Amino acid sequence: MKKDDLAQAKYPIGLFCHSFGPKQYFDGTLELTKQGVIIGMDDDYLLIMLFSWLDGDGNRIEAVPKKQVYTLNEPECWNLYPSKEAMDAFYQKFQLDYGNQEAFEI
Repeated sequence: MKKDDLAQAKYPIGLFCHSFGPKQYFDGTLELTKQGVIIGMDDDYLLIMLFSWLDGDGNRIEAVPKKQVYTLNEPECWNLYPSKEAMDAFYQKFQLDYGNQEAFEI
């Protein structure tokens, strides 16, 4: 991506994401709770289209405070990814490392 393209980009719109909730696994890692893509924003909130864990389809839109997405000190923290492929790769590794089921593509 060229420098001019970056200046005109509407980041964080278009970034993919996972959230991690307060329930912890035995080794202290957080539970993966949501997956989606950022589709809009205003001064205080990001609109995130959440994807189903079963089929990967968008199933609802949630307004999430920017502060919650951008800080690690909230009860729910978020990972951001530049592409769906990067998000899927993280999810598959997470399933292999921490899940009790097989990794599968979402």
